[in-house]
This record gives sequence, structure tokens and C-alpha cells, in this order.
Amino acid sequence: MRVTCPHCKAAYKIDDARVTPAGVKVRCPRCHQSFPVRRPDDEAAAVPLPGGEAASAAGVPLPAPPSATTGGIPLPPPSGTGSTSGTGSTSGTGSIPLPPPDAAQAGEPSAFALGPAPEAPSPFAFGPAPEAPSPFALGPAPEPALTGAAGTPAPVELPAPAGADDAPLGFGEVDFSGGTAAPPSGDTPDALDAGPAPVDDADIVVDEPGPDADPFAGAAAGVPFAAAPAGGLGMGGPGGPSGAARAGASEELEMLFGDAARPAPATGGDGYQVRRRSGKVFGPFSEAQIAEMLSKGELLGNEDVSADGATFEALSAVPAFAAELERLAAQEAAHAPPVAAARPPGGQPFGDRMAAAKVVEGEREPLARRLAKPLAAGLAVAAVLAIGVGAGLTGHGWFFTGHLRGGDAKVLAPKLAGARAALARGDHASERSALDLAAQAVAADAGSAEAAALHAMAVAALERRHAAPGPALDQARRAAEALERDDPGSLPALEARLAVALATAPGAGTAAAEAALGAALARARPDPQAFALLGEAALARGDAVKAAAAFQRLGGLEQGPRAPMGLARAALLRGKPDEARPTLEKLAAADAAYLPARLELAVLAEAAGDVGGARTHLAPVLADAAQPRLAPLERGRARMVEAALLDRSAATAADAEKALLAALDADPRLAAARAALVRQRLRRGDAAGAVAASDPVAAEAASDPELAAARVRALALAGRALDAAQLADQALRAAPGTPALLVAKAVALSAAGKPQEAAALYGEALARDAEAVEPRVALGRLALARGDLPAAREALAQAVEKGPRDPAAHAALGELRAADGDAAGAEAAYRAALALDAEHAAAVLGLARLAQARGDVAAARDGLVRALALEPRSAEAQLALGTLEWSARDLAKAEAALAIAVDLQPRNAAALTRLGAVKLERGDAEAAVKLLGAATSEAPGAGEAQLWFGRALLARGETPAALVRLRKAVELSPGAAEPRLELGQALERSGALQEAIDAYQAAAAAAPALPDPHERTALLYTANGRCDLALAPLARAIELAPRATRLRVELGECQGKLGKHADAVRTLRAAQRADPAAAQVLYPLAREVHQADGARAALPLYERAAREDPKNAMPHYFLGYAYKERSQRERAIQAFRTFLALKPDAPERRDIEAEIEDLGGAR
Repeated sequence: MRVTCPHCKAAYKIDDARVTPAGVKVRCPRCHQSFPVRRPDDEAAAVPLPGGEAASAAGVPLPAPPSATTGGIPLPPPSGTGSTSGTGSTSGTGSIPLPPPDAAQAGEPSAFALGPAPEAPSPFAFGPAPEAPSPFALGPAPEPALTGAAGTPAPVELPAPAGADDAPLGFGEVDFSGGTAAPPSGDTPDALDAGPAPVDDADIVVDEPGPDADPFAGAAAGVPFAAAPAGGLGMGGPGGPSGAARAGASEELEMLFGDAARPAPATGGDGYQVRRRSGKVFGPFSEAQIAEMLSKGELLGNEDVSADGATFEALSAVPAFAAELERLAAQEAAHAPPVAAARPPGGQPFGDRMAAAKVVEGEREPLARRLAKPLAAGLAVAAVLAIGVGAGLTGHGWFFTGHLRGGDAKVLAPKLAGARAALARGDHASERSALDLAAQAVAADAGSAEAAALHAMAVAALERRHAAPGPALDQARRAAEALERDDPGSLPALEARLAVALATAPGAGTAAAEAALGAALARARPDPQAFALLGEAALARGDAVKAAAAFQRLGGLEQGPRAPMGLARAALLRGKPDEARPTLEKLAAADAAYLPARLELAVLAEAAGDVGGARTHLAPVLADAAQPRLAPLERGRARMVEAALLDRSAATAADAEKALLAALDADPRLAAARAALVRQRLRRGDAAGAVAASDPVAAEAASDPELAAARVRALALAGRALDAAQLADQALRAAPGTPALLVAKAVALSAAGKPQEAAALYGEALARDAEAVEPRVALGRLALARGDLPAAREALAQAVEKGPRDPAAHAALGELRAADGDAAGAEAAYRAALALDAEHAAAVLGLARLAQARGDVAAARDGLVRALALEPRSAEAQLALGTLEWSARDLAKAEAALAIAVDLQPRNAAALTRLGAVKLERGDAEAAVKLLGAATSEAPGAGEAQLWFGRALLARGETPAALVRLRKAVELSPGAAEPRLELGQALERSGALQEAIDAYQAAAAAAPALPDPHERTALLYTANGRCDLALAPLARAIELAPRATRLRVELGECQGKLGKHADAVRTLRAAQRADPAAAQVLYPLAREVHQADGARAALPLYERAAREDPKNAMPHYFLGYAYKERSQRERAIQAFRTFLALKPDAPERRDIEAEIEDLGGAR
């Protein structure tokens, strides 16, 4: 059986066998207080249970009428497992401590623990279990049926428990000691456990009290089974307990139902979820189920319900439930219960559903009667509060105060209409006026959602032109947040949200807001401002198709330039200027003062090369009177067009730069103007100035593809290849696959000497933009550089096809034809480029190179001077001019021009190589080694640089290092003869004569028409005393170069050394006839004549050689001896002295001085 301590309300379960018929006294281990426990009287009348005879032995005692003789406070009846009956006497004293209470009693109140018994008939008394299981099963007990003439209530039938006696009691179960019985047909046991938690009673010590100590002795005289009136049970009437009773029991109900089993969901379609005041949610339930729970008292009326599971509202705010609450309130008022009779000590109403009742002295008036009117008033106040608070969650304001605060419609409507009309005109002045009107509308009615949305859209329109005031933008942002909070999903809220997103973060981030607004427009009345907003957002995202569709809808809703202007901009975004131009021309013709159309027409004309048309359209935009009507963005773009027109001529390039600086002054946020300034300086060859122009925005350059591409080029050409590569990678991470960035990175890689990687990036750029011209031109130039003429021919042909009006493509085609040996075709291509751009420096430079190739030095020099006038900082032009002067053997001018080229491009390998070569030829081997070392570092694969570096090292006496460089040059230039010639000389100097001869022969094989390899071979043989082997190579060299006097002189000397003096004389005289002015022939001829015909015949030749070849000392040597033999002492002395003067370190010096002394010259 179950017992409950009347002092601390701890619940226990003890075995019935340990309770004697006289009762026992037990001590609560929790509060250490003692209280008596009695067994039920088996002879007492019991409430019959359903289920037949086996179940009839158990019963629940009903409360008895109040007894006048009993003045004590009756204790709560025991909760036994067997039948309950009258009282029993107790004998014995002493108490037995009970086991510790259930854990739920010591901590938080358990949902299954029973509260104390009420002092009066409890308004919280539970009724029988409902027909269907529900977590709100707190409904009233059914009204007792009346039997007999006296109208006494019939016993209440309760269902028997379904579990065994020793099983833990479930929620709402009562443990009966009789047999088990099935519940009545159609019912299920209540899910609520009103009894104490089962406790093992092994440790309970029963102490039978004595007769005098029995506090229940007097209570036995009462009539325990006398039925109490309905009111005595604390029940309101047929409608259930009163609203006051339900309100008072809310906290206990929360405890009891917190962990109960979930109710079955409402059958059928939609239902309501119920949320108690504690926050716990149940359901869903149908309207009929909720109405039934209200009628049974399972719902108190202060709950919230939700039809969608997200938005809850007061139960009374639902019309169907409000009507049910009013009906219940009226029903409770009509059933005023009589004064409740006292309950006998052994009675506990509805013990299977409720916690143990708390018994107190006296009686109280039923709460239903006292709280009926307050409940009705409370329900009314709750309904008003719910409606008012619910209105606060919308745009109507708390308790609809927004309508009370609303502005004057007569003031608001004209301002809103004026703002809409101003926005429809689509220019800066009108949009500024629209912003002012919208701000006034917001000031007139701060709660107007339409005014707030229109204000946000005016701010977005101005911000597109970089003209939105900062405070207005902040105000629009706050208004959009308020609309989103107060009236989410409404058309003004969605418009304001998209407008703020477009003003603060245009681009891909607006897609979600666009979709939401588009869906709302499909359900609402078409709003022109909304379609204009959608069009602008699509343009900012680069979606020309959606932009055109939105502006097409806009054109059907309003008359004005805004829709056609948007359609023209969408066409330009698709790359269709021919579609945009007619629309813009119609707008300009319809309204000459509509400056946005004029500006776009000027941009189109300049891009098409129509300088006159561009200036015509640009003039009204640049007029001083028009400046106040232009936004910062428009003023900056106008200056950019002006700069582009000025930059077409080298004479006005400085003015173009000033125009670009003015554009940045007009709109510092115009990144396109800064990128144009960078490109303009790069075209003029000022890479350092281009970098400086982009330095102020270096931190944010990676986020703007156009600006990043320009800065990458500038950094690369300024020699900062690493910085250029890093910026290109950052920009490509922010905008993957952007063709302009790919081309810029390729330019940087090409400048860094990585042509293969650059070619790969050019190819990727073409894959993303098949119409691009610059990547094809670059690929053609790279193919030319590596000697792949077929690949270059294919790339440049496509470039000219894709860009027939691109002068760079035609100039590159000219370079290809020049490399292919087609001078006439090259000249035609260069002139085609000049026809498109009369000041295209690359074409002018190409024509100058053609003139140099055909030997027209004057024409070449004039062309190079013109190219430098067009681009004063053109390193290529300076390099070409230096090369021209070098080939003309004007080493001083060549060195000056090449030094400028190196200053302009410090890492230009060609400029470094040729400047080093010139310095080497001018005798400055140290400077040459430094320059050529730098050139090979910049371009390790350049054969020319390796060749001249080897020569410089050889001139400085570093033969081993020279051999390394020269072998590398031979490797890099497999078909060239010059590297092999230089390698042969280095090998000859190192003593590897046979290897040197092999190198010379390889050079002769590489260039069969070149006499130099044969000459070098002959000189090697001659130097080593093998003139017999030198004759054949010299003869071959003379065949290849018959006008080369030195070759005949070498052959004659070699013949003389072999003793073939007559042959030598014939060879030398042939050389003299071929070149009469050749003074170097005279001395060898005189010597061979001397050997062949004697001194007398040779004397005139010696004298002529001394006169015509004054720097040659050897004629004076022989003249001295000839004059001595002729006894011409003075002339002999003079000849000897001249010899010593010209050759002071001669090995014959002592002999000559002795001859002078013998002749008397010492005095």
C-alpha cells in the first residue's frame, strides 16, 4: 500500500502484510515525524470495479458528510492496494522509520509526485481518465448518477490497473490488493500517476500503537460511505471545474504533465500545437480535441496555439476557441455548487488521478463562484493583450498605435508621387530630388513603409552614380532593418532590403534579395520602382538577360528615359553596341539635356575610333553649365573619354594624363580612371610612374579585376616580377578565370623570362574569351621569339581576323613577315597599322628596322627618331637606335642609346647584351663583363648574351670561364657559325689546336659562304709553322671574299715563308692592283721583292711603305740597313731611330743601338 507523510508529503509504499488490523505508527526518514497508518476495513462498502466479481472486492471510499463531533483535522486516507474500508484501532506505541523518500522528492519536484492534500475540498481534484490519452488529462469527474428516492449518488466506478501488484505504478495508476481487472470497454488507463513512487519496504519497521494512541479512534464513528454533494468534491458542475480552479492549479499541472507520454497527434489534416505558459509544446490537436480538453478542464484557457508550428497566438485569439471559453465561463456561472461537506478521514477523491489531498480545518467557498467574474474579465483582458501584442509584431504597431501616429495622407501622397516621378526620369538631378522628397515623406510619416522603401530606392539610385550621402545611406539601412523586422515579406520590406544590398554590396550578394522581390511582385500589383531595382541589380551582377527583362517590364509601366536607358546598358553588357546605339540616339534626340545618353554615345564613338563623333557628344557633357547636373561618376567618366581622345596623339599625351587626374579628382572611387592612368603611362614607357599611379589603391587592387590587371603589368615592366605574380594570384582568387587578369599575369611571366608559362595563360584566356585579340598577338610574338614561324603565322592571322581594326595585330603581322623574309609584306602590314593609328609606335619602329635591313641607314635613323618622338621612353626604340649606330661603327652614339634603353628597362637582356658588346669593343672589358653577366642572369637561354660574355672573359684573360660560356653559346645556337669561331679562338689560346681546327671546320660547315672559318684555320697553321697546310684554306677564303686584301697578303706571306718568293710577289701585286690604296701590301711586297730581286729593287717599295704606312716599324728597319750599305749614314741613323721609336720593345733593340753607335749617331 502507499502512504504519504502528512508533514513533508514524502510518498512511500509498504507491504500490506506489515500493517496490523489495529494500524501502525511509522516515522518518516525525511522529516523524522511520526504518523499512523491503518489497513482498510474489509467490511466497509466499496465502489464496485468493472470486470466482474474478481474486481468487486476492491474499492475506493467516497468522502463522508461533515461530522459535527469530529473537530480534528482528518489525515489523508491511505492508498492501499487492497480494498478500502472503515477504521481500525491501533495498539502499541513506538514508531518505525520509513525508507528514504523517492529521489524526486528531494530535488526538483517530480512530475509523478503527489502534492499535499488541500485543506478544503480541492479545486484541483482530478476527474476520471478521458476517453483518449492526453497530456492534459485533468478534466473533472463525471457527475454522480442519482439512485433511489433520496437522490444519493451512486458509487463511482473506476478502472482497475493493468499491471501486476508488484510492478511499478504508472502515471495515474492505483495499486489494488484485489485481483486485476481489465479497464472498461472503450477506455484506456489514465497516463497520469497520482500515487507515490514505489519504494522497496524491506527496511520498514512497523510498530503497532496502543489503543490510547490511536488518533483515528473518533473518526471511526462517522459514516465513511455517505456520498457528498458534487460541490463537496471541489467540482464545478457538469461543465467541469471552474476557471479559477484551473488557473490556480496551473503550476501543479505543469509538474504533473511535464514528462507524461506524448498525446497521439490529431487525426486528419492540419491541427494546432499547444504551448503552456512554461514553454512546453504539445500536439498537434484538432479543433474538436482542443474544445473537448477545454470543456474537461485539461486546458486552462491561458495557453498559446499555433497552426503552422512557428507562430503562436493566444488561445482566446482563435475564434473557435474564444467561443468555447465564453460558453464555459457562462456555464460555470450558472452552476453555483452548494457548500461542500467534510470528507471523511479515509476518503480521497479520485485517488488514481490526483496527488494526495491536503486536509485542512473548516471549509471554503468554491473557487468557481468566487472567480467566475474575474475569469471572464481576465479572458477579455487577455484577448485584448494578445491582439495588441500581436499587432506590435507587424507594421501596425503595438495595439495598432501606428495608425494613430500616421501622418497626414494629404501631405504624404504628393511627396511619394513626386519622388516616384523624379526617379522615373533617370538622371542625377532627378534622383537627388527624389531623395529629398522621399526624406520629407519619411519625416511626415515615420511609420510609412512605402516612404521608407522609396527613400531606400532613391539612395540606391544615387549610390550607383557614387553620389549617395552617407547619412542617407545609414538611414536607409536602418529603415530596411526595421521593415524586415516589423513586416517581413511585404513588398516595401523586400524593396528596401534589395535597395540597401545594391547600394552597399552590389554583385552576386543580391541574388537572394532579387529572387524574393521577384516572387513578391508575382503576387502583388506591379511596381515600376521594383522592376527598376531588379534591372539595376541584374546589371550589377552582370546578368544582361534578366536586366533586359526587368527593364522591358518597366517600360510597360512608365513613360520616361529610365527603361530605354536600362535596355541600352543591358545591350552594352552583352557586347552589342550596335543594338544600344539607336536607343541612345533616340533618347538624346528626344531630350538634348539628357546627359547620360550623351555620355554613353561619346564612349561608344571613342571606342569605335570616331574621334569627331566622340567630341560632338562629349562637348555638352563637359560644358561648365552641365557639371552641377552630373554625378561624380559621370564627371569622372567624361574626363576619361576626353583623356582617351587626347592620348591618340603624342603631342597631347601630357594633356591626356591631366584629364585622367581630373577624373580621379571628380570621383576618387572611379577605379577605371586609375587603371586608365596606369595604362596610359605604360604606353609611354613609364613603368615606374604607372606603379606610382596605382600605389594609393594597392591594398584594394586585388578586389578590382581591371585595376589589378593594370597594376600587375606595371609591376612586371618595372622589374618587380614577384610582386606582380603575387598580386595576380590574389586577384585571380577573388575573380577566378577573369581573362584580363590571366593576360596580365602572362605579361608578368613573359617579362620574367618564363615564356612557356606565359603561353599557357594566354591560351587559358583565349578559352574564356574566344574573341580576344591581345592573347593571340602575344602568342604570335612568343612563337616568333622561339623561331616557330608556323605557330606565329596561325596566331597572328587569327588576331588580324578577330581585330581588323587593332593596329597592334597588324604591326605584329609585319614582324612575322619580316622574320619570314617577306620585306614587302612586312611593310604593307606596318602601313596598315599606321592607317588605323598614324602614331602607332610599333609600326613606325618596324618600318625603321626594314630600312636598316636594306642598308638605308638614313631612313632607318629617321624612323627611329620618329618612334622615339611618339614614345620617348620606348626601350625598344632606343635599343634599335643603339643597334643601328653600332652596325654603323659609331660606338659612342651606340653606347649612349643603349645606356638609355638599359635605364628604361634594367632587366632587358638584349639591351644589356649589346651595351656590353659595345663597351667590349671600346676596350672596357671590366664593364663589359658586368653587363654581360647581368644579361645572362636575366636570359640564361640567350645565345647572343652567352657569346659576348665569353668574348669579354677571353679578353680579360679568363680562358677557362670563357670556354664554358662559349660552349653554352654553341649549344644554344646550333646552326650559328659565330659561336664556333669564337670557341675555336678560345681553344687555340688554351692550346687545344686540334679542337680549335674542329671548331673552325664546324663553323665553315654551318656557314659555307663565310670566309672567316677558312682564314682562322690558315692563321692557326701559319702561327704553328705549317704554311703548307695554310695555303688551301687561304685560297678558299680568297674565293669567298675576293676583295679582301688581307687574305691575299696572308697568302703571299705564307708563300714567301715556303720560299716561293716569285709566287708571293705575284700574289701581293695582285692584291695591290685590287686595292691600290692598301698600304699594308707594300711592306710584304718589298720584302718578297727583296728576296726575289735584291735590295736595290726593293728599296723604292720600302721607302713607299715607310711613307704610306707610318705606323709600321719594319720598313724603317730594312731602310736603315739599306742606307748603311749605300753609305748614307745620316739616313741610316734616322731610319734606325724611327724603328726604335715605333717599336721600343723590339728584341733587336741592342743590335740597332750598336748600329747607330757605329754610324756615329751616339754623339
